[in-house]
Amino acid sequence: MKRITRLPSPPGPFQIGRTTMNFIDSSRIGVFPSKPLEKRNIPVLIWYPSDVNPSGQPPLPTISAKELKIYRQIGIYRFLPSYLSKIESNSFQDIRLSTKQETFPIIFFNHGYEGYMAQNTIQVEMLASNGYIVVSIGHPYEAGVVSYPDGTLIKFDEIISMEEDANQISSKEFKQILKLLENENLSIEQIKDLTYNLHPETRIHEHLNMWAADNTFIADRMAELQKGIISSIFKGKLDLESGIGVFGHSFGGATAAQLCFQDKRFICGINLDGGPYGGLLSNDYHLDTPFMHLLAQRGWHSNKYTHLTNSKDAYLLKIEGTKHYDFADISYLLTSPVYKLFPVFGRINSARMADILNYYVDAFFKKYLLGVESISLSDPPFTEIEGQYRLVKD
Repeated sequence: MKRITRLPSPPGPFQIGRTTMNFIDSSRIGVFPSKPLEKRNIPVLIWYPSDVNPSGQPPLPTISAKELKIYRQIGIYRFLPSYLSKIESNSFQDIRLSTKQETFPIIFFNHGYEGYMAQNTIQVEMLASNGYIVVSIGHPYEAGVVSYPDGTLIKFDEIISMEEDANQISSKEFKQILKLLENENLSIEQIKDLTYNLHPETRIHEHLNMWAADNTFIADRMAELQKGIISSIFKGKLDLESGIGVFGHSFGGATAAQLCFQDKRFICGINLDGGPYGGLLSNDYHLDTPFMHLLAQRGWHSNKYTHLTNSKDAYLLKIEGTKHYDFADISYLLTSPVYKLFPVFGRINSARMADILNYYVDAFFKKYLLGVESISLSDPPFTEIEGQYRLVKD
């Protein structure tokens, strides 16, 4: 199959700019025992709508050559081909912010564990082209690689990694619990206990709280950008009054749920094939915001508890023929059929998958962040979708 050279063209009317920033949280020092004196330094990528026709300026790559070189040193990512850094996005570095609207709605994105900040650029560019400002939060030492405005790169740190602790139960036990969760006659309390037992250790939940704290800190900084306390092109342009949307992949999807649970600034969210962790499972609280789970088979039953206990509109959707990495750009970027042999990819066509993700991410945030009430998400236009819907009438 022919290699792709550029990501699909976004559907919206805006051009897309991208900038890089970082913010140091001086109140959080030594969040990891192996780095006791280090202040938490959080990088962000910000995509935004622009009116500029950037003729003569090259678009940004989907991942830089330096980032890819580091990324290819980590686990399964060693199989990634070097040509990925030559694939162009539809975003342009630091072009002017659009003046066509007074303010723009804000959405946060969180990458997966060992992921990277631009790993879902297809969905992010779709949103930015339609007038959203999208802020991707980098989680240093737990991302595959993060980059800073000064060129500093930080790679995944195996010493810090929670992955060894995250596998305390065996694969056999994990599958047995998932099988038990298929029982439609379980009580809510039984579902909660079984779900917690998928990841009974505390370390994974502690790391989720770290990621959530990164987001709340960046949300505070967005308020400072809006007021002009921090100088940027975004002064007076961020619609924070309407609330913030949030989505993420894998551990980033679990982070989205945790944020909607603990921080009322985040008014709706989407989990792209993430598992259930955090405060939602360790107490009697529940989600009280519109939330969507878009999942492969494995995540279908493990997210039942957060779905069934949500007091607002809730969507539990399974996409047939998918596996975990189909929910990120990498499935689209790797066009050779050889990669479909890897157990992290499903049989679904990657372009079809991109269309499905774009449709649901776009429609969900239009409905729950922009307030377009006429949009219905319970009548899927894709045959690959199987869904459970809990819609609350106000």
